[in-house]
Amino acid sequence: MARHPEWHLDLAGFGPEEPALRRAAEGLPNVRFHGRVSHAACRELYARADVIPALYDPAIPNHRYASPSKVFEAMALGKPVIVARGTGIDRRVRRHRLGWVVPYGNVEALEAALTEVAGWTPARRRAFTRRAPRLYRRRWGWPRMERRLLRLYRDVVTAHEEEVHRQPEPFNPNGSGRTDGLGCTEPGGCEPANPWAYKPAEPGGHEPLGSVSRLNPGRGQPSVDGAHTQSVQPQGGRPKGPGNPLLSSPPPDSPPPDPPPAISRSPDHRLPAPRTSTRVPRVLIGRHVSPAVRRHVLLWAMGNGMAVDLIPDPYEVLLAGARWGQLDDMPLLRVGPLAPPPAARLVKRILDVVGSLALLVLFAWAFALIPLLIWLDDRGPVLYRQTRLGLHGRPFTILKFRTMVRILFRV
Repeated sequence: MARHPEWHLDLAGFGPEEPALRRAAEGLPNVRFHGRVSHAACRELYARADVIPALYDPAIPNHRYASPSKVFEAMALGKPVIVARGTGIDRRVRRHRLGWVVPYGNVEALEAALTEVAGWTPARRRAFTRRAPRLYRRRWGWPRMERRLLRLYRDVVTAHEEEVHRQPEPFNPNGSGRTDGLGCTEPGGCEPANPWAYKPAEPGGHEPLGSVSRLNPGRGQPSVDGAHTQSVQPQGGRPKGPGNPLLSSPPPDSPPPDPPPAISRSPDHRLPAPRTSTRVPRVLIGRHVSPAVRRHVLLWAMGNGMAVDLIPDPYEVLLAGARWGQLDDMPLLRVGPLAPPPAARLVKRILDVVGSLALLVLFAWAFALIPLLIWLDDRGPVLYRQTRLGLHGRPFTILKFRTMVRILFRV
């Protein structure tokens, strides 16, 4: 600003850097620091300006994701802006030609942008003043934002209702339409297989062909046992496995084969092997998991000695407090309001009274010091009063030490 006495800079606001800004402004005749101003005064400063800087530090994450209202206010008033590169809003400024994008902290680039805006002709300035508010109303005005917000709410509500009323798909442990592990082709379908069932060995001392063996020790998942089979040939004439190999029986003097690897019934429902640890692993099942998959994971985890945590939905929370009833010979579940039992309410009331009295005695010195500090700060009221709703919707007045400034307190 010292190199350009023909420019004039208006600064407004408050914060920890206010004293330093005041001292810097006092040494420059073309810089004025207004301090804290009202919204109407801020609008007047914007209306008189030729350009509005909105230089935010891109190193702060919030500056990269937020949409600064200063840019939209400048657009609504027909004023160009100068923004920092990498703040997110710079893409909109560049795409819609709303001003200049400069590297944050680069004084030379900022000076070049200000020099360019100072050279705008009146015709160019009038053209921008007509175009920017029109773009703001068309893209970001409240009528459009209201429709987008309501549409977003409707989409959220619709998705929630569909999730609540969606019928769970029937769960097939094989995951590919087969229920016997070998590719059933019977016209009437196959009997559903239990992935945890253990079929006893046949008289020859080996498992049935292609059967589900007992759980692998230490792995906790079903495996396909083919160590004693002459060949595994599924129905339909196609061998199974990569490259369609045939599994032949080993020679009598060969070492025992390695245990077969644990496999999953379906790639979509593959379960990891439990970890070998002295601590019991835990499984957390979310609320949006379908009942069929939840039951599958629950049985698998409990079969391997793992603790299971469930995140319930509101419907399950209500059922947890239901009481059994009976209507003629039909059992009923009676769901009442979510209220703590009388004993819990009594304990809470005792803790409220006793704890409040103890804290009042403990912090009595602070209650005498805080009002003095508040009054010395701005000579304003010490207490803030507001009406709130209490138990059973009864209104009451709260009293708290005032933390707001006097202007906001009057509002």
